[in-house]
Amino acid sequence: MYKESSLITTKLNIPIVSSKLIKRPRLFKKLDAYLKYKLVLINAPAGYGKTALITSWLSQRQKRKTIIAWLSLDEEDNDPELFWSYFLLSFYRSVEKENCLSSYRISEQFNRLQLTNLINSAANLDMDVIIVIEDFNVITNQKIIKDFKYLIKNMPLNMHILISSRGFIDLGLVKFRVSEDILEINENDLSFTLEETIEFFNKATNISLSKEKCKLINNETEGWVAAIQISALMMKNLDKNSFDKYIYRDRNFIFNYIAEEVFSNLHENIKKFLVLTSIFDQFSSEICNYVLNINNSREMIREILALNLFVISIDDEQKWFRYQNLFRSFLKSHLDDLGIEKIYELFNRIGEWYESKKQIRIAIENYIKGNNFKKASKLIQQISPQILHRGEANLLYKWNRMLPEFIVNTNPRLILNSAWGASSDGNKEKVNEYIRKVKELKYTDSKLKAEIAGLRSTNLIGIDDVDEIIEECKDVIKSLESKEFLAQLINLNVAIAYFSKGKLNEATCYFEKCFSIGIETNQLYIVVVAKVALNTLMRLRGKYSWIRDQNEKLISNLILKKKVLLPTIGLLYEQLAEVYYEWNELKKSLEYAKKGLSLGIDGGDIWAIAENYLVLAKIYDAMGLEEDSIASTEKAEEIIEDNNLSDIRLRLECYKAEIKLQKELENPISKRLDDIIRLKKVNLAIAYPDIYIVKVRYYINENLLIKAKEIVDMLRISAEGNGLMGLLIEVKILSSIICNKLGNEAKALRKLNSAINLSLKEKPIRVYLNKGNLMKGLLKKFKRKFINNISEEKNIYIDKLINSFKVNLKHNLMETTVPLKAREIEILKLIQDGASNSEISEELFISINTVKTHILNIYAKLDVHSRTKAVAKAKELNLIE
Repeated sequence: MYKESSLITTKLNIPIVSSKLIKRPRLFKKLDAYLKYKLVLINAPAGYGKTALITSWLSQRQKRKTIIAWLSLDEEDNDPELFWSYFLLSFYRSVEKENCLSSYRISEQFNRLQLTNLINSAANLDMDVIIVIEDFNVITNQKIIKDFKYLIKNMPLNMHILISSRGFIDLGLVKFRVSEDILEINENDLSFTLEETIEFFNKATNISLSKEKCKLINNETEGWVAAIQISALMMKNLDKNSFDKYIYRDRNFIFNYIAEEVFSNLHENIKKFLVLTSIFDQFSSEICNYVLNINNSREMIREILALNLFVISIDDEQKWFRYQNLFRSFLKSHLDDLGIEKIYELFNRIGEWYESKKQIRIAIENYIKGNNFKKASKLIQQISPQILHRGEANLLYKWNRMLPEFIVNTNPRLILNSAWGASSDGNKEKVNEYIRKVKELKYTDSKLKAEIAGLRSTNLIGIDDVDEIIEECKDVIKSLESKEFLAQLINLNVAIAYFSKGKLNEATCYFEKCFSIGIETNQLYIVVVAKVALNTLMRLRGKYSWIRDQNEKLISNLILKKKVLLPTIGLLYEQLAEVYYEWNELKKSLEYAKKGLSLGIDGGDIWAIAENYLVLAKIYDAMGLEEDSIASTEKAEEIIEDNNLSDIRLRLECYKAEIKLQKELENPISKRLDDIIRLKKVNLAIAYPDIYIVKVRYYINENLLIKAKEIVDMLRISAEGNGLMGLLIEVKILSSIICNKLGNEAKALRKLNSAINLSLKEKPIRVYLNKGNLMKGLLKKFKRKFINNISEEKNIYIDKLINSFKVNLKHNLMETTVPLKAREIEILKLIQDGASNSEISEELFISINTVKTHILNIYAKLDVHSRTKAVAKAKELNLIE
């Protein structure tokens, strides 16, 4: 063994804690549980803040009765005599500092008796002992490993070893895990959360960064601490004007860090494999073998996993992987050295592999990247009907924009794909332009003619004269099979046209037909859109329970039985949110709106995203969360303007006018709304009643009561003539307010009584609550005057309405999302432990579909979109440890 004088004793010193380190209480709390474990392992690639975490945590432990020994290792220490010389010296020096004992004597050669003496010495201490070993991954000598296992196995209860490592350590960790003798912290735990990133910039570096910029950096780096620190150093050299425009672009410093700390130490074969596989968005051994024309990918992947090289497993079986974003970007910067032709060849082989596996979408994108546009366009044409059936026209539009214009503009099928994409974005001018291009090609296919009719009807609905559209659709549909997708899409447009004309019976008939055939033929997009339209009709009829029951049943069928999560389902969640909003069950409403928004965002469904942001704005406003309401309104407005969603724009303008009325601001009604109101058309009053209702409220506020009454009478005739009880309740409530302001209290109370009678079955709340103090006063008058002449049910309902005005609506946002249910907490803990959906299913004796539903609920309540973020958020809220 080595004498102390021949050892580098600075390797035994605990690194000094920087004053600029941010506190990480969520990780400190986890480490504080060390007393339960023999071994604590902090395992992560370079730059994840392992040492910083340990030293900052130990600085707290030093204030307590604890002996702390430290040993920093390097590659030279992979020698038994040298390793144990350092280890024993570290232990005994730390013990001597506490004046406990001094029994360390250098012997000629290391033997297990020395470990026995150490174990006994530690057992005799009346203090806890923590021995920290930094960079244990350099130890591969099996003699050291064997003796180290012996030490851990026989350690006394007051002795604990904390290891930090950059990669695989051969200590037989499975045994420790089974016996629950190990506490593990990995890169997922060490990654900065958004809140930690914000604290780092604003407190540790004195760089004032907005939350949005911190979020950009956190997402780009995936919380990698070193990358965040390097970005802060780069920012310090920016002047204020440059800083405001800064978005994480310059990666040279980070790439240099990766090159020096990680890449330069690797074997050439590993380097080559890493660079070549960086071309994959995700990879497995099978696809690597095919694309790279090798047969040892499995062994190579195992080796890079053992080296902890920023590789992330993305499936339950750990067969598929991806690289951390910045690490992949670094590797791809070396990929360019291969030359463009080699890169094209690799992308084409990736396309071939995915095509052979029937994963055509991924194959298409790789063929495009490989400059094989002929093959890509052929596949796009093959699967276009399937993509359109799922309501994913924007995907086809995206592919077209990736293809050369000459290929798209000479192919009717591809041009129509662009037209459907433009239609999905609400860009009617572009749709007409694409239709004109198809006609210029002088096509003869009757189905293309029918498809053009479908496009025209989809994009001309809402203009004054829709009779021509209805007749054209009815004519062209004769050439189609009654149950094919295009026929159903055209039928939907006919239904919408009838709805726009105020012909609700005809519209209902067509919507129900589309829904039934869609269910029968598994045309899920048609099913969802038809149900959304029927829900709109039912809301006008005040049938909220019907909407709730039908939507919950349909969502259950679509998700659990058909195993799909169409982004369009986000529209069904939005309508459930509307129902619970009307019942003033704001927590439930918020939960559904967040689920709908999550699905819309995940699937890029603009319609679902806009609708859910709009309902979120209403919910937040009702809860008194003004900032959140404004933010949601702005998000909805941004999406609507960017995508020409004219129908939703009208309702957004109505909502904004309502808010202005509440705040008594001038000119709450936009010119656009005023122009529509002046038309005073019955069909528009049915299709867009909110436009007229907001104008009535404006007239009431301005005491222009005769004008208000004119519009209310028009709405009443429309509602009574079409059996629209939901609209009629609103009309009668407004009538009661107008009568009261005109001084006719008796008539006002009669109108209110009529509204309450109509409301008793569904018991809506917000329709009364949103009218403010005028309605509150009328309800109290009604209660006083008729208290002895009304039924118990009616009396309870009126009390509920009055009490709803008294409730302090300013909820704390987190109170609306937590606590989670006991079952959801169980699932979160299993996710935290790395369990797959199938493993959770087996552990809890529930189906995989039930697991998926619970996870979706967790995401909605915690306002997150991934398993990692769900665990991190739950830890912040102290829902799990």
